[in-house]
Amino acid sequence: MPARSVWRFVNYTINHVSEDGVTWEIFCSTYGCEGSHIADSDEQCSDWAMRHTAKTGHALFRRSCSDHARVTRG
Repeated sequence: MPARSVWRFVNYTINHVSEDGVTWEIFCSTYGCEGSHIADSDEQCSDWAMRHTAKTGHALFRRSCSDHARVTRG
């Protein structure tokens, strides 16, 4: 006797969780430089990058932003 299967599809949604905040990171991309900064705002990272450029002359950076997300059943 063949086995029977029942498929149930459930919708999910994913949303930003604001109470856990957002983290901004900026890294100097100049070869050999290990300068970086982590902050709660893009403005703080930008300020750090401008100070770093003034001190070192390094002008290329990589930025990233991460947040927290929660998946819930729809």
